[in-house]
Amino acid sequence: MSQESLQVLKMLSEGKITVDDANRLLRALDGDAASSASTPDGTVTPQERRVERQDPFFAGLTSKQLIELRMHGVTPDYVRAMRAVGYTNLSPTQLISMRIHGVEPAYVQAMRADGYPELAPEQLIELSMHGIGPGMVGLFESLEQRKPTVRELIEMGMHGVTAEYVREMHEAGFGNLSAHQLTKMSMHGVDAGFVRQMAEAGLGELTPDELIEMRIHGVDPAYIREMQSLDVVS
Repeated sequence: MSQESLQVLKMLSEGKITVDDANRLLRALDGDAASSASTPDGTVTPQERRVERQDPFFAGLTSKQLIELRMHGVTPDYVRAMRAVGYTNLSPTQLISMRIHGVEPAYVQAMRADGYPELAPEQLIELSMHGIGPGMVGLFESLEQRKPTVRELIEMGMHGVTAEYVREMHEAGFGNLSAHQLTKMSMHGVDAGFVRQMAEAGLGELTPDELIEMRIHGVDPAYIREMQSLDVVS
C-alpha cells in the first residue's frame, strides 16, 4: 500500500475525515494500481489493504474493517476502555456488535458488581440488546428471590419481562415467581392488569399456570361474566 493510502486511513481512524471522503480518496489513489490488478474481462479485483499500527489490535486490519469500525463508533478509546475491564482479545466483529448494542465498560462493571463477573462478549451483547441491566438483578435480590442465571435473564428480556413488570406482578400478589414463570406469563400476555381483572370476576386464587392457560384459550373477564349471567358458572 502506498504511503498516501496509509495517510488516508490514518486520517479516517483519527476522525479527521468521513468514510465517504476516505473512499473517494482511496479510489482516486488506487486508479493506477487497479489497472494492473484487473481480471481478463477488465473488471477490477478487490484487494485487501492491510495497515500496520503500533497498537497490536490494528495490526493486520483491512481498510474495510477500519471503515466499519469507524462507522459504528468503535474508537481507539473504546477499545482501550474495554481492555481495561478485561476484554483484551475482542475481534472487530465483536467490538462492532458490542458498540451497536450499547455494551459500555460501565455496563460490564455494573453487571460484575451484581454477581456476573465472567460474562462472555456474546452474553453481554444479548443482555444489553434485550434491555437487561443491573436494576433487574437488584430487584430480584430485594424481593429475596434467587438470582437468575444469565440464560434466564436473556429469556426474560426477550419476552418483555422488565423490572417494572416484576414489581407489578409482586404487587398483584405474585411475589415469589421464578424467572421461568415470569417469562412464561409475560410471553402469553399475563400481566398485573389481567390478574386484577380475573380477581374482580371472582377468580382471585388462580395459579400462574391457570392464568397462562386461561390467557392462551381466551378466557377473559368478559367471557366469565357472560357465563355467570347465564348461570353456567358461579
